[in-house]
Amino acid sequence: MFNGMSEMALTIFKLPVFFKQRNLLFYPSWAYALPTWILKIPISLVEAVVWIVLTYYEIALMGVSGAGKTTLMDVLAGRKTGGYTEGDIKISGYPKKQETFARISGYYEQNDIHSPHVTVYESLVYSAWLQLPSEVDYATSMLFVDEVMELTPLRGALVGLPGVNGLSTKQCKPLS
Repeated sequence: MFNGMSEMALTIFKLPVFFKQRNLLFYPSWAYALPTWILKIPISLVEAVVWIVLTYYEIALMGVSGAGKTTLMDVLAGRKTGGYTEGDIKISGYPKKQETFARISGYYEQNDIHSPHVTVYESLVYSAWLQLPSEVDYATSMLFVDEVMELTPLRGALVGLPGVNGLSTKQCKPLS
């Protein structure tokens, strides 16, 4: 029993599933490259948190940029390869087994895919062509694109490859 509610097995259709984490800590790999005289402080992801998720439902994790949403999801999904993680993750009261968790869960990574050989303006024109309804004519769609382009000084900037040349990773997110 937890707060008066019994914990359910994952196999039961459309019943609550409890995700428990207690003091889940993640030590980035760079923390171990620091000199020994510098105190290595872990990034505390969660402390004594219980999530209740209904099976067959999608959930969203929201927060400001840099809050650790991606790191938390990577650790929970077992996709964090660098660093060191300590703490307990339990699903319906049982310790999480990665093989089972990977079979019963879905995790969509955020990927910004743009042609590195076009400008920001050209990328927006292409996105407008793909995403706007067919009833919207070319002139109207170009008005939309021009209105968006007024919000940024990057009209003629080459998209490029994030981290190599062109836009930064942070600049690519709004473009998507």
